[in-house]
Amino acid sequence: MTSHKARPKTAGRITRIAGTILFVSITAITNMTTAATPETDALKPVTYPLWPDTPPGALDNVDTHEQVHDTRYRNVHTPELTLYEPQPDIANGITVLIFPGGGYNHLSMKYEGSDVAERFRAAGFLAGVVKYRMAPYRHPIPLLDAARAFELTRQLAKEHGADPDRIGVLGFSAGGHLAATLSVLAGKPGVLPDGASIPESARPAFAVLIYPVISLDIAITNSGSRTALLGEQPAPELVTLLSADLHVDAESPPMFFVHCEDDHVSIRGSERMHQALIDAGVETRFLRFETGGHGFGLTPDDPALAAWPAASIDWIRSLYARPGQGEQLEKSQHE
Repeated sequence: MTSHKARPKTAGRITRIAGTILFVSITAITNMTTAATPETDALKPVTYPLWPDTPPGALDNVDTHEQVHDTRYRNVHTPELTLYEPQPDIANGITVLIFPGGGYNHLSMKYEGSDVAERFRAAGFLAGVVKYRMAPYRHPIPLLDAARAFELTRQLAKEHGADPDRIGVLGFSAGGHLAATLSVLAGKPGVLPDGASIPESARPAFAVLIYPVISLDIAITNSGSRTALLGEQPAPELVTLLSADLHVDAESPPMFFVHCEDDHVSIRGSERMHQALIDAGVETRFLRFETGGHGFGLTPDDPALAAWPAASIDWIRSLYARPGQGEQLEKSQHE
């Protein structure tokens, strides 16, 4: 596996997008944590607002009432991060930040969120579920929320018994697209309006992508996700920017894919990105299935598909178990 590019420390970092603070100082983050949902049991999930004040890009004159139907969330205007802490005797110090799917139209917060977080924390991980903004919001709002969630998780990791330099992402469907784009675009110029960038320190240590949307190429993308994120007739440069497979390089984090050949979200996007990682010399694994469709989460009927959580957990652990590998990842993140 190739080493990761040095990640600058972010104490007091303030990045602006169109005059709006994107990442706030450590002092502001510390003050924010005191406003977290109070819990008497330390192992109950704890929820934090992503932004201390009005989120950047907040829409005016819209219905701000969040809608929840059958565990699907729509019309999110107040993004949040919920952390699930493992029992101390099994904690491994690794964090998995989870992005539920829903085509950038809704969020499947249970089947691709809290259920997954419980599975990973039972295996010793600190797990975070991100409730990010999507429709009626478009790019770059979901990516801003994703990067902010990563930075906030890094600041909170030690408080929750985890290593701030061992944070990866896990995304489903459109959430997989969000996880993938964060993984390959953090630190690169021109990602945000006015040429602003996502801080390099927001690049995940690894990514697990489950039936992800990868490319926004009209020939292979999920049209619903593309339209919700970019509109009916997006600029070609935006399509290129947000096609994650086109931005893989030697600094990209290791990635684990799960995809079925009969998925209506084309497997070709995952194939392209997997091959790009191989070509760049980056660690990657692909669990490919002939059948299984889309949206199976943790509980598919096929017992072979049901094995992906354990397989991904073993793979993540292996990244740090190889001789010198964990030290190499951590060194690159501290430099």
